Amino acid sequence: MKLIAVISMALFLVSMQSGCGTQIGISGQAREDYLKSIKPYGEYWVKEGGTVELRRQDAWACGSAPHNTGADHVTFTHAQLNAEWHSGETDMDIARSRLRKVWIECMKSKGYEYRRTSP
Repeated sequence: MKLIAVISMALFLVSMQSGCGTQIGISGQAREDYLKSIKPYGEYWVKEGGTVELRRQDAWACGSAPHNTGADHVTFTHAQLNAEWHSGETDMDIARSRLRKVWIECMKSKGYEYRRTSP
């Protein structure tokens, strides 16, 4: 009787823990295809006849950090964030959001549009 109670308790504890942090898993080629489909934010900004290099140059001209990651992921330097940050703000994301809005308007003025499904 005691053995059944121990086994039952063990099964209960295992079943309770197995649900934590689980997700639908994919593996093999399906996983590789999914990972290849993920694009950085900057790559969704397109314009007719534009190239990757032109988009990066325009992204830098619009204020993103001066490296490929800055252009593709649309990041900003610490100096830019500190310059945009206003005293009394509790979060640097507020400054980042303002910089992002300026960047978006600049990219639009250069003929880019945001397309969630990049060609």
